[in-house]
Amino acid sequence: MKQGLPRIGMHIPRRGALVTGPGVAAIARLSEELGFDSLWAGDHIAFPWEDKGGYPYTESGKMFWSADTPWADPLVSLTWAGAATTSIKLGTSIYILALRSPIAVAKTLSTIDVFTNGRMILGVGAGWLEGEFDIVGQSFKDRGSRTTEGIRAMKACWRDDRIELTGKHFNFPAFAMEPKPVQGDKLPVFCGGFSDPAMRRAAEVGDGWMPSHLKPDQYAAKLPKLREYVERAGRSMSDLTLVVTGLGQPLTYDLAMRYADVGVSLILADADYNGSLDNAVASVKAVAKSVRLAG
Repeated sequence: MKQGLPRIGMHIPRRGALVTGPGVAAIARLSEELGFDSLWAGDHIAFPWEDKGGYPYTESGKMFWSADTPWADPLVSLTWAGAATTSIKLGTSIYILALRSPIAVAKTLSTIDVFTNGRMILGVGAGWLEGEFDIVGQSFKDRGSRTTEGIRAMKACWRDDRIELTGKHFNFPAFAMEPKPVQGDKLPVFCGGFSDPAMRRAAEVGDGWMPSHLKPDQYAAKLPKLREYVERAGRSMSDLTLVVTGLGQPLTYDLAMRYADVGVSLILADADYNGSLDNAVASVKAVAKSVRLAG
């Protein structure tokens, strides 16, 4: 059966000169008016002054921005974007959960979800920048298992009146946390990454799989392994939303349909935020036109 156009999300400015209240609000309102499904913000707390490599998406392993580039907190940015809009969904792409306490993150997400009437989505990943973990005093070595256990902990905070956490990393006496999200523990958690551990995490505790920098044929080639992990977890592929982000190329209607053909139902697009706000507005409009959004 021929698939329809996937839902299209739009990244808001997350680094650089347009990371301002007016910049984020303008792009958020425009994206909603144009018919984008959701708004997305990326995450980093701090960068080591010396780039020692390790960035997974360049041949050199070097970041393509400098350590002192302005980079907004994604949950603050999305709260701001949510206040400027009425119905468009709000998501992180991606949030590095292991840099933080999942209990504190659960509280913030609950609050945003309440304030925006159930619009929040958490896209989460384990992170790649070891120096950033050192800066905030968190272990890099066990970040994967802490991410998986952290997702379970957050869902318990969103679901249970009496919350009890007993695990390898998080053990607390029984406690309560209010308010609960409007979506409860159905607040979607999309798991990033395409390594085996990342796909296993999505299969076991995620509501979606959100890898970056995979072309349609590469995406399709990963799905049998994901399906294996899903079945091993006693779940169904229908339990997961299939998402792609970080395309590494302009999004066109034809490319979107190629992703649709392999089962992707949500694509996160990028616009050019390196210049003026006027140029950014024109770029967002060009993406909407390219994928034939109704607006």
